[in-house]
Amino acid sequence: MWTGIDEFQAFAATMQRNPDDRDLHIKVKRACNGINETIHMIANDPSLGMYRVQQHVKKSLPKVVNSDNELKASNSQLQGLVYDASYADEAIQSIRDSIDCFTNMEKLLREATSNAAVIKMKKSSPHVL
Repeated sequence: MWTGIDEFQAFAATMQRNPDDRDLHIKVKRACNGINETIHMIANDPSLGMYRVQQHVKKSLPKVVNSDNELKASNSQLQGLVYDASYADEAIQSIRDSIDCFTNMEKLLREATSNAAVIKMKKSSPHVL
């Protein structure tokens, strides 16, 4: 644009004398400042985005950790309950499997009661065979 300092000084002097050039200079300066701010914002926009992500992580991470701990505690409790339920199921199944034994014991108890009644009857009346 200018090849030396003398030409720049001449341009500056012209701008001081002519009000239209001063207005043009102000408009150009504003446009350059606006472009400069826009470029600065675009250059810093990714770091601003990462800052927002960092804020979000800082804010939500304690809640996530707390939920994870609660989930682990619930899982441990649930595993205990599942173990208890499976143990109770095995006990019920073993009782069902032993129904034949109970039926056999009932039959033997009836026979024993019947035999005891016969023996008692024989003792109370000695001449009955």
